[in-house]
Amino acid sequence: LGIDSKKLVKTLIYIADKKPVAVLIRGDHEVQDVKLINALNAIEVRLASSEEVEQYVNCGTGFVGPIDLKLDIIADKEVEGMFNFVTGANERDHHFINVNLKDIKNAKYADIKKAKSGDLCVSCGHNLEVMRGIEVGHIFKLGTTYSKRLNLTVLDENGKDTTVLMGSYGIGLGRTMAAIVEQLSDEKGIIWPENIAPFNAMILAVNNNDKLQLKASEDLYETLKMANLDVLLDDRNISFGARMKDSELLGIPFIIVAGKKADEIIFEFIDRKTGSKTEVTKADLFKK
Repeated sequence: LGIDSKKLVKTLIYIADKKPVAVLIRGDHEVQDVKLINALNAIEVRLASSEEVEQYVNCGTGFVGPIDLKLDIIADKEVEGMFNFVTGANERDHHFINVNLKDIKNAKYADIKKAKSGDLCVSCGHNLEVMRGIEVGHIFKLGTTYSKRLNLTVLDENGKDTTVLMGSYGIGLGRTMAAIVEQLSDEKGIIWPENIAPFNAMILAVNNNDKLQLKASEDLYETLKMANLDVLLDDRNISFGARMKDSELLGIPFIIVAGKKADEIIFEFIDRKTGSKTEVTKADLFKK
């Protein structure tokens, strides 16, 4: 029809607790199933299959409309403010135009749409912004399921035994680690915050075949361990570039490199987060 989707009202057939119901929503919106469940006071809802739509409406999906529909109808609140809109006509390839609320009988209205960017907030009236979230924990209301079994009671204000209402909450370590990695990583790999990093620093010799460099890195490794610091020494017989890439991938906060100035006991100190590089003596490393 060459009109904006905001002027359309979609009629979707849902099965709510094994009973068909027609759901009306503006053409550019989607149904939020949890809202629909609450509005219908149902246990579960699902979209009807094409066969079920034919069975209940005698019409193919895409052309279902609310006029003279012999089903319970629930419409989104947004529809309540619309006029002269377009709906299906319950006949393939046909639509009704200039439909208004008076043409729809016995509809109930509720907030059932999925929120999206640009929608108005029901609390403050400003535009909503949609962002991704990361679930790192759970809170559950357990009620009295377990306290009854345990005979767990407390005295209420009247001195009467009352069964405890229980709840549980927790932060998942695996979820938290995944969230941290997602937030604090770059194209090179992970960047662990210092307070939860598995190691304080990674020590590398530029050339493991250079005895001075290898000895300087090994001595530093033992010294830092004696100081109760968690450090890794990567003395694998592979290229320095490959070891450096692995250290960046692992995301240990600091990388300490024994290179050309190893004979002077001077190291290169690299901050994994900022990428900054400074030359430091062995003594200065403890300050770092």
